[in-house]
Amino acid sequence: MTQKQINEVLNMRGWGPQLLDKIMYEVNKVLNKSKKSIAKRRHDDIPLDSERETDY
Repeated sequence: MTQKQINEVLNMRGWGPQLLDKIMYEVNKVLNKSKKSIAKRRHDDIPLDSERETDY
């Protein structure tokens, strides 16, 4: 988020810096976890005849 976006959220009723920090921290945890769990394809993995290129 840009500083302008952060300020807009903080100006909304019910939003404070501590709440926003906690939410951003949890979102970053989820994003970092999803980056690590991306399945890597093996170089020796040959698709079956029934598999199309768009399936993966």
